[in-house]
Order: sequence, then structure tokens, then C-alpha cells
Amino acid sequence: METPDSAPQKPALVLRGLVLTSMLLLGAAFVAHSQYTGLERSRFTGLAMWVLALAQLPYALALWWLLALEEPKGRALALGWCSLTLGMSAAILPGVWSRYEERDFGLLALATTVAFLTIQAGTAALALKGSSGQRVRWSLGFLKALGFLLLLAVSAALGMPPLEHAGVAEARRHALLSLRRISQCAEQYARAHPAEGFPAGFAALGPAASGCIGPKLVAGLKDGYRFAYRADLVDGDGRRSGFSVFARAVSDIQRMNLLLRQTLTERSVHYVNEDKEPAFSDPTLDLK
Repeated sequence: METPDSAPQKPALVLRGLVLTSMLLLGAAFVAHSQYTGLERSRFTGLAMWVLALAQLPYALALWWLLALEEPKGRALALGWCSLTLGMSAAILPGVWSRYEERDFGLLALATTVAFLTIQAGTAALALKGSSGQRVRWSLGFLKALGFLLLLAVSAALGMPPLEHAGVAEARRHALLSLRRISQCAEQYARAHPAEGFPAGFAALGPAASGCIGPKLVAGLKDGYRFAYRADLVDGDGRRSGFSVFARAVSDIQRMNLLLRQTLTERSVHYVNEDKEPAFSDPTLDLK
């Protein structure tokens, strides 16, 4: 006679596949986030990546218990952890969508987030359906997942810099990423319009034109910085061979203003830690 723990063989196989897929998606997110933040990695960002990597442990435990034929334990942990991550992932979805609209994230990142949400919901539903009569084990699995989540939160709180300073560091990093995006889009525009050269303004790169940058950058205000695009005068052939972008920090806390200068042959980003526009003689940052 089949027992409740051993009867649903097919759902157990599907559940294993979903848990393994969750781990693979987290790994892909880790790699993508590492590449995205490779420009300037703050302490806060490094900690977030560490937490992202550590979040694979509950999936690894659930998968191990499922493979070791201790399905009640694996189902309980999968149910608890996937329920929690479903809520957390749903909470960051608006932010991911906003970054997608701003061309910071591509369609692949958005699709991965939606896929992860769907898999968490499916995993929790399947674990719940296949664990009839195991309410105590469900509760224990949920508490284990919650305890692990609290451990991550405490670890993050101990290593995290003050939120105010972390926010400033993140704003600087995003400003540099925006400047890099502007530089790349302007280069693409110049290659596509060799007779014109660099664009006359952000509008030529925005959603209504090439679509290379998002509406916030076109409006000139994004992530705590105001961006001002200044195209060089056209030369005798009617071509713009250079431009500058001044990124001014809105906050007065640990101010860093940035200036991107780009021509057909070189690019540099200068900065000052005071309320003024950087000069071309000021120190530079690497946009890679």
C-alpha cells in the first residue's frame, strides 16, 4: 500500500525539477548582477550579491532531501521557502520593470524575474498538493525558511553601511552606469548617422527616436542626479564630433558631480566632491 509520503512520484520529480530550476535562475541572476555592477562595486552591492548567493542554500537542502527520498522534509522546506521568496520577488518586480523601461535591464532580465516568480508559485502549489496530511511538517518547513531569512537579514544588518550612505553610493554607481549607457548609445547613433555625428540631445536617443535610453534620462533626472547633455557645435561638414554630459547630484550628502566628455577618439569622466561642475583637469573615473 502506498503511503502519503511515497505515493506522488510524478509530482516529486516535477518538484525536483522546479527546485533545481530555481537554483539555476538564481545563479544566472548572480552572474548578470555581477556584470551589471562591475563598473563600481559598493560595499552595499557586494553584500547584496553575497546574500543572493547564500539564498541558494534552502533550495540545495530541499533538493537534497527530495533526492534522498525524504520527501516530506523536502516538500516542507520547498513550500516554506518558495512562499517567502514569492513575496519578496513580487515586491521587487516593479523596480525591475522600472529598470527595464529605462533600458538598464534587458528583456532577458525581466523575463527571468517573471519566470522565477512563476516557478516559486508552482513549486509552493505542488509541494502543498503533494503533502496531504503533513500540516505539521509544512509548519516546520515554513519556520525553517523564515529562520533562514531572518539569519540573512541579521547578517546583512551587521555588515551593511548606514542606509543613508549606502543610498548615496548606489546613486553614484547608477549615475556612472547612466553615463556609460549614454556614451554607448551616442556611439551607436554616430555610427548609424555618419554624416551627422553625435546626436544634438537626449531626445534623439529616447523612446520616441532610437529607443536606446529611457524616459527618465531623456527628462534629465534619474537616480538622484540631473543630467544635462551638451552637443559640440557642428564643424564645416555639418558634423558633431563631440559632446559632454554634466551629471549633478541632487543630494548635498557626500556630493559627487560628474562630467562625461566624449569625442570620436576618446572618452573621459571627471568628478569633483563639491557643488560645482568638474573641469577637464579634475580627476577621472573609469567607465570601462
